[in-house]
Amino acid sequence: YRTVGINAEEAAALTALEKLIKEYDAKVPTLDDMVQGILPIEQIDRAVTVVDLSGIDALDVLDKELHDAEIDARGKVHEAVASSQHYTYLTLFTIAVLILSLIALFLWFTQSRLIRPIYALMDFVNRIGNGDLTRQMLNVSDDEVGALGARLNEMVASLKDITVQTREAVNNLNAAAAETLA
Repeated sequence: YRTVGINAEEAAALTALEKLIKEYDAKVPTLDDMVQGILPIEQIDRAVTVVDLSGIDALDVLDKELHDAEIDARGKVHEAVASSQHYTYLTLFTIAVLILSLIALFLWFTQSRLIRPIYALMDFVNRIGNGDLTRQMLNVSDDEVGALGARLNEMVASLKDITVQTREAVNNLNAAAAETLA
């Protein structure tokens, strides 16, 4: 009985139950005899009457054991669910923190690699528009924004050359006008 996982009291109850069932089975006429009416009613009543109550007591013991086992199993299931629920909340919290960290990292990357250089280009173009040709775009990267910054640097250099040539042409015209008037 120990290999099956039951105690001595349960084993005794099962043995008594088995004995009672065998005795009862020997006394009970076959179903065919009862259905066909071959046996008198008194003999059928005597055959199905339970005289030994030890089998019923054994069933009561087994019922109590099953009831206790059910209550114990429910408690264990409740504990397992509660533990699982705790770990699920912890896992969800960790995943949420990781997702928020990834979003923050993405926003930082977007701002530092895309938005900040575009604002620097806008500031550079505004200075050029206001006539400041002394500045150059610094820290030109290898991407499209960097290529635009390099082209703007070339444009500023060309505008400087055009401005110098225009000043020389104006100075030459002023000198020629002064000679003509003199």
